[in-house]
Amino acid sequence: YSAAVDGDNNGLTFNAGNNIINFANTSDGGATLNWKNNPNGDSATTQAITTTGGTTNINFNNSGTIAGGVSTNGASATTTIAIANNKSGTINGNVTTDATNGTTNISFASGSDAKTLTLGGANNTLSGITFTSGSTGNIITLNNDAGTTSFASAISVGANDGITFNLNGTTSTTLTFGDSSGLTNNNIANFNFNKTAGKLNATSITTATTGITTFNLGSDAADTTTTEFVATITGALTNNATATDKGQVFNINAKNATLQYSVAAAGDNNGLTFSAGNNIINFANTSDGGATLNWKNNPTGGSATTQAITTTDGTTTINFNQDGTIAGGVSTNGASAGTTTNINVKNGAYAVINGAVITGATNSTTNINFSGDATASSTQGTLVIKGNTNDISKVSFETGDYKLSLTDAESKGGRTPRNQRRSLTIGTLDTSGSGSLTFISQATATEADTFVINAVTGSKKGTYHLGVVLDDNTKMAEVGADAPVRLVSVIADSGITFEKSVNVIEGFTHGIAELTSDLTNANGESGSDYMSYYIQKIDNLEVIAAEQEITATAFTLNYDLYMANLNSLNKRMGELRENNHSQGVWARVFNGALSNDFGLGSKSNYTTIQAGYDYAFGFEGANNYLGVALSYALSTSTSDNKAFDSN
Repeated sequence: YSAAVDGDNNGLTFNAGNNIINFANTSDGGATLNWKNNPNGDSATTQAITTTGGTTNINFNNSGTIAGGVSTNGASATTTIAIANNKSGTINGNVTTDATNGTTNISFASGSDAKTLTLGGANNTLSGITFTSGSTGNIITLNNDAGTTSFASAISVGANDGITFNLNGTTSTTLTFGDSSGLTNNNIANFNFNKTAGKLNATSITTATTGITTFNLGSDAADTTTTEFVATITGALTNNATATDKGQVFNINAKNATLQYSVAAAGDNNGLTFSAGNNIINFANTSDGGATLNWKNNPTGGSATTQAITTTDGTTTINFNQDGTIAGGVSTNGASAGTTTNINVKNGAYAVINGAVITGATNSTTNINFSGDATASSTQGTLVIKGNTNDISKVSFETGDYKLSLTDAESKGGRTPRNQRRSLTIGTLDTSGSGSLTFISQATATEADTFVINAVTGSKKGTYHLGVVLDDNTKMAEVGADAPVRLVSVIADSGITFEKSVNVIEGFTHGIAELTSDLTNANGESGSDYMSYYIQKIDNLEVIAAEQEITATAFTLNYDLYMANLNSLNKRMGELRENNHSQGVWARVFNGALSNDFGLGSKSNYTTIQAGYDYAFGFEGANNYLGVALSYALSTSTSDNKAFDSN
């Protein structure tokens, strides 16, 4: 388009009246509209669909693409971008609005099918979003790599509406709500941080009593990349929803996820604290080891630092649906009664909290629950707490075999020496479940991580299990040699006891820790309210039977290959009897098989390559030979037996 007959560079601009653009093409993907100028003598170039006066309606009645951008810049000028039910629209250029002299709104039709608007421009400025009643399945996707999309007006998601924002940029995509009211969610609002760096800036994001606001950190729960995934949120997150199926939800999909948060847009040092409502954190990554969640602040200057996941009011639930690690700690310190943090370890999960689990003295509760799966052939779960001083209100467990540990498994560094021992105080151990629970401690010769149990409820009394691992530099014979080493203290009238012998493994050596018990106070000192259990000594040291069998089998395999090669050299000596030359070079390749019943027993197939040189010289009427031989053997071995150890 050009206003001048001989062409110009402006393209078509709407400056008055009511103007409508309808996408009507019904083919797959719909139509692409290229809004161009009509220059005099030069090639036409793509222009923004510009409104300087009047009203422009861009209706994606069918899916379609605008090759350029959309601009609204004029007194009382208004542009509305409307998306019909089950349709999608794409705008490749910037959507810009003059904040003083223009309005650009996005309008979603009613219906529950997906309605998607994709913005590809680097920087977009819009006014607001409107929903026709009953409009869910609405999606705004930001594909700009390092730009900002901002909404100037307050956005209200109605009780029957829903909206999803996809932050897809690969470098840093920023979504901003500029109005003081920000976004209020009365039903469904999702913020998907799909790439390695996304930012959400808002004066306020409010979850109403009927709303559920979800923040997805990462789009792929099977992600295995170790690149840090950083989602940054600034502004007040207000949560008024208290129902268990409402509130704020954080799904940790990325392998290495970081959430940086500050109330102030310019940053602060506090990090995200849950101060009301129902809040849920789900570990969803299914890769080996699961996700690591780093809960950080967003300071004005300097580097962000790891914070505890803190609850000062309301309820926070942390679900280890898969393996996962919290890089910091967990703190519950309420100003009002009912402030609760629930930590749920689901079937098969190996969960780690690197910091302390802290529960305030009043108005605060921290619960740990190991939840089984009645339909699974076996159920188990582990929670490792690595803070030095920890307080938990209640521990409960369902069907299955569970471990509550103050040290990692050996394969994950559980024997690494530490300068400080850890302690965990449990307000109540609930034994109502039908499963079992093992308490695991790491010990030196003189001290160990300790558990204190202040009360026991439930009908499953009896003997419970303890597990002990030793620091790498601690010998079994040294433990308890100077004084007994305390592991656990349980309220004396609890009705439960702990086993008096515990298997301990140090390298290839197996020993049995003999435990004694005595009445003490909660700290293992003089008193009578608690029964404390101590390692008296570790004896009956022996090499683990399974290790003996495996080692014997390995030595036998090497010996068998040695004999096979030696027999081949003997064959060469026989060949030399028929040799009429003073020197010779030889080589051979041969295959073979052998078996033995030693250790676990094995069957081996091997291929050997040999080469050598011989030199003959006479001495006292006889031929003598001097030679050198090289041999390379490749063997594959199998065994029909397996090594087992009951420890």
